[in-house]
Amino acid sequence: MRLLELKELCLWLGLTPLEILILLFATLIFSFFAALKLDGLLDVTWWRLFTIYFVADGLICYFCVIVFIRQYFLGQYKAAAVRALWSLVQLLALFAFKLLLCFRLDAHKHFTYSEVFTPVYGLLLTLMFRACQMR
Repeated sequence: MRLLELKELCLWLGLTPLEILILLFATLIFSFFAALKLDGLLDVTWWRLFTIYFVADGLICYFCVIVFIRQYFLGQYKAAAVRALWSLVQLLALFAFKLLLCFRLDAHKHFTYSEVFTPVYGLLLTLMFRACQMR
């Protein structure tokens, strides 16, 4: 049994290898600093720690705008619109999740974890429909 290849992963998620690489680097850096924070060796707020992910989201959004403009100028209007819409849905859902998680971890608002994970559930639902539409 083999795992997903990069090509299949990109097709299912609707991400390019560059976007996946940006997210992997952000996760690696975030994990390192989160471990330091949880061990008490780093005294920063969760907002500052999640800045790594917010910057990664900004880079991915910038890349998506560039790809949209490029596809639009090449005359691929439908592909550009579908990709832009899908990227917007993904970025908004993940941004909402990170925002709610920061509120929860810093105890600014008293959200339950089911409320925090609602954007992730919605994203997983859309990924499920997208995977079923593939071959």
